[in-house]
Order: sequence, then C-alpha cells, then structure tokens
Amino acid sequence: MKLSILLKLCDVSYRGAKNFLEKNPKYMELLDLKNIPPFQTISRRVRELPLHRINKDVVNLFLDIEGLERIELVVDSFRDQDL
Repeated sequence: MKLSILLKLCDVSYRGAKNFLEKNPKYMELLDLKNIPPFQTISRRVRELPLHRINKDVVNLFLDIEGLERIELVVDSFRDQDL
C-alpha cells in the first residue's frame, strides 16, 4: 500500500515504478523495499486491497474532527485502479 500511495502522489504509473525507484533510491529505503516488484505484481496487489473498507475506516476516524468534511477524507475507491 505504501508503494501505491507513493506512486499516486508522484504521479507515476505502475509501469513506470521501476524506472522511478531506480532514479530515486531514497524512496526504496523509506519503503523498506529490497527489490522492485514488476508492475504486474504492484497492480495485482493494489486490486486486492480492500479500498472501500479502508476509506470507511478513515472517514469514521476523522468524523469527529470539527471543520473536516467527508469529501476531504475519502480517496476515490470507485475509479479505475490502473494508474
């Protein structure tokens, strides 16, 4: 999940992950990655994440914080998973 979030924040596709991580080895260290998984593996693992449940848990965690609205907290788990 950490790798998926990093790729999304840096606007890098799964196919571009290997090149991106080779050029930025500090991220591999931060994510504690020993090797770079193939993009097919990244894609499969992300598809297996229970994103709807994760979104629900995040929203419920922050509902009591004043001033935050649900729309600010939810990642679009309905959109196409292939970045």
